[in-house]
Amino acid sequence: MLFIIELVLLFMQGTTIMWALPFEFGRYLVKITQLIALLVLLKPLLIDNIAIKKKFYIILLLMVIFLASYNSKEQDMIIYASFITAALDVDFKQIVRAYFWTELSCLIITATLYIRKIIPSSDIFRDGTVHIRYALGIISPSDFAAHIFYLMVAYMLYRGFKIERRHWIIFLAIIILTYIVSDTRLDFALMLLAFFLLVFYDKIIRVLKRLGIPFLLSVIPGFFMAFTLFTWKFNFNPNAHVWATMNHWLSGRLGLGSLAMHRYPMNFTGNFIPQIGMGEMNYSGENYFYIDSSIIRAIMMCGIIFTAIIIMYMLYLVMRAWKFKRYDVILVLILTLISSAIDQHLWEMAYSFILFAGVANINKKNLNKSK
Repeated sequence: MLFIIELVLLFMQGTTIMWALPFEFGRYLVKITQLIALLVLLKPLLIDNIAIKKKFYIILLLMVIFLASYNSKEQDMIIYASFITAALDVDFKQIVRAYFWTELSCLIITATLYIRKIIPSSDIFRDGTVHIRYALGIISPSDFAAHIFYLMVAYMLYRGFKIERRHWIIFLAIIILTYIVSDTRLDFALMLLAFFLLVFYDKIIRVLKRLGIPFLLSVIPGFFMAFTLFTWKFNFNPNAHVWATMNHWLSGRLGLGSLAMHRYPMNFTGNFIPQIGMGEMNYSGENYFYIDSSIIRAIMMCGIIFTAIIIMYMLYLVMRAWKFKRYDVILVLILTLISSAIDQHLWEMAYSFILFAGVANINKKNLNKSK
């Protein structure tokens, strides 16, 4: 129940519902989400049968993440970490199910409030055109498309990527409609990639098995390092045709990430970086500056230690999923990682859900026996 309440509150904070409410309400909402995150820690620390030594490590790890959260002025990672800790041995399928129906309900309610003009609009124009990008009550069109992407992936995972072919047309229709409404190129490409994995799932799993676990374990740190170096290098020649084209297709994310890397120092425990705008929301008379990439946000804002923790946790998640032959979980993690290169939602619980698989019960055999 606390998980569902937290999802609803976090979802609300990313909508224009907050614009229609008094400012003080928003502050109370943040405090409530923080209080719930503290309450769920009672499960692993007081209720669950966990060795004292492991509880000490949990507290130490949460303290490190809290420090990064405090220094960067970002609460999302400590909230997610608290709920991950509380998800120990919980049925992962039930977590995904609760996430899917809660987020879908919130999205439908928000869109209805927007259509009935009860809440403000956050629609924007595509630069240099008269084409309107609709957000349907979400804080930005890109965030609206990200919600659809994660809902699609959650449904695919819940069904084990076993969806009847006659239903594929529904997925394609959702992908196309989302693109028409939000005009978000990158999320459109991500949704097409997810659809590709759905269609060719069995063949892709055979390829994964041939590549083996060593390859998969090298992909995650390699991807973090490659994208970071790629973004950092952009600053040296941003006007070259290839770089300019790539930056355009990434909606300016490459340039903004590179600017952050050259303007602010890296440190171990996190760093506050003032930003103007949020996602694609700009303010009149001010220069837009926002770091969309979760990878760059991790390194520049949350610190080197937090970045190392999240990389090691992902590696552990892959090894755990491989052990239980949950190749579907690995594919969703890869999709989430690719998405994290272009958006800030990796540790935002209202979007990303796959990190729960590191501690929740993903062993299908044990789940079947318990039933």
